[in-house]
Amino acid sequence: MNRFEDIRFLQEPLKVCRGSDGDIGKVCVNDVCRVMKRLSFIGDGTAARKCPSAWRLDECHHRDIYADFEEVVRFVRWIIGGSKVLEATGRELLRHLQSSRPSVRLQPDAPPKGDTGEELIVMEYSGNRFTMKMSDGRYMVNATEMARPFEKRPTVWLKLTETHKLRQALADDGICRSVEGQVITTRGPMGATWLEIHLWTQFAQWLSPAFASWCSARLVTMMRGGNDQPPIVQDEREQNDLMPVRTESFLPLPANYEEALSVIDLQQETIREQNETLRRNRHKVRHYEETVETREWFSTTLIAGEIGVSAIRLNHFLADEGVQHRVGDEWVIEPRFRYLRDIHFYEWFNHRTNYLNKYKIDSWTPAGREYILELWKKNNG
Repeated sequence: MNRFEDIRFLQEPLKVCRGSDGDIGKVCVNDVCRVMKRLSFIGDGTAARKCPSAWRLDECHHRDIYADFEEVVRFVRWIIGGSKVLEATGRELLRHLQSSRPSVRLQPDAPPKGDTGEELIVMEYSGNRFTMKMSDGRYMVNATEMARPFEKRPTVWLKLTETHKLRQALADDGICRSVEGQVITTRGPMGATWLEIHLWTQFAQWLSPAFASWCSARLVTMMRGGNDQPPIVQDEREQNDLMPVRTESFLPLPANYEEALSVIDLQQETIREQNETLRRNRHKVRHYEETVETREWFSTTLIAGEIGVSAIRLNHFLADEGVQHRVGDEWVIEPRFRYLRDIHFYEWFNHRTNYLNKYKIDSWTPAGREYILELWKKNNG
C-alpha cells in the first residue's frame, strides 16, 4: 500500500510516495519545481514532458502531480544543466532524496531471487543499483553492474598485474578456495561478471576512490548485521561537478530576477576574494617583476638564492659541470657557454649627490639563468 510522506528540504515541503517495501517510488513534481525555483515548468507543461509518468495521486492535494523517482532525478539534473546558479541546490536535493531511500533492498519475508534461485541483495550508490548474491556459501557482487556507471569493464581490471597478485595472495593465504573460483562469468542477455566479496573494495577502488570508501562503509555495516544508511558519498565525477559556482570563469544569463540577484552576489564575492588575494600577494608580485619577469641580467648570487645555496657552492657546481673555470680570483665562462652571459649597463641615480652612476656588468642573461636552474634540477632533483 502506498503512503505519502513529507521529507522537508531547506524548510520547504517535499512530498514523496513510498511503496510497501519502504522505498520512494514517486516524488511530488510540484514541490521539486518549487525548491528549484521553476514553478513555471508546471504551468507551461515542461514538467509533464520531462516526467511522462507524472500523475495526480494524492486526493488531499489534488493539484499535485507525482512522477517516478528516476524521472525526477533526471528532471533535476536537466534543470542543473541549464542553470549554474541552481547547481548547488540541485545537487543537495538529489543527495537528500537519495539519503531518504534505504540503501539495501532485501525483504526478509520475500527476498528477490536470481536465475538460479540465489538470494539477491540490491544495493544503490548515487542512483545506480548493483546486486550481491550468496552462491555456494560465498557472497558475490555483480562487477558488471558496479562498473557500468563509471564506463569501465571488469575484464580490464582482471587483466592488471596487481589484480593477479591480489587474487593469488587470497588463494595462498586460504582466504579464498582458489584463484579461479574468485570470478564467475555468466553468459546470455543478462550475463555478468561476479566477484567474490574479498575483491569488492579493491575493484571499487579501481572504479573510484569515493565509491571504494562507500563500499567499505557498507561492508562494515553488513558485518555488524545492520542496515544503517552509510554516509552519502558521491563519485569523483559528481565531486568535480559540485565545485562552487564562483570558480567558473563565466556565469550563465540569469533566467529571472532572483537568479540575477544571485549572480550579482556571486560576482561581488568573487571580486572581494580576488582583491584580497592581490592585496596579500602584492609584495610577491612586485618582487617577481623586478627580479625575474622584467629583469635582463642575473648575478650568480641572485641565482644561488633562488636555488637555496650559497654563491660559492653554485660557482663550484658550474665549474664541475664544465660551464666555467677559475683564473686567479675570478670565474671565467667557457667559450662554448659564452652566449649565456652578456654585458649589461646599470644606472643608479644618487639623490644625495644628484649624480647618475653608470655601471657595466658582465652577468647571466635570462637564458643563462634558465640553463643553470635546469642544470641544477637535473643533477640535484
